[in-house]
Amino acid sequence: MVLIIKGVIGAIITMLISSVAQTRFFYISALFPLFPTFIILSHVMTYKEFGVLGMRTTALFGLFSLIPCFFYLTSILILSKYISFVASTGIALAVWLSSATLLCLLWGHFNMGRLL
Repeated sequence: MVLIIKGVIGAIITMLISSVAQTRFFYISALFPLFPTFIILSHVMTYKEFGVLGMRTTALFGLFSLIPCFFYLTSILILSKYISFVASTGIALAVWLSSATLLCLLWGHFNMGRLL
């Protein structure tokens, strides 16, 4: 049942992004993926399995996960000025994947969850 709810929420957000992207306020479409719907679901499921500490650890990792997002968006901003959309998106995706992998490795190595 939870998977069905997630799928419906994902479909609704996708439709909102598509609808807003076709208006003169197209830039607002970048805000919808950041709506905390999936974050809330993540916190609820983590809380059920691991309690408050697990939920707090997930929230802290969520804050750190903004770093790969920052690198992706920065890459898009810089690269799209010089190369095609497809190439800049592909490279930015590789930058995101690399930085997300590094984040996960560093998180595990330094056991960042213990900060809480």
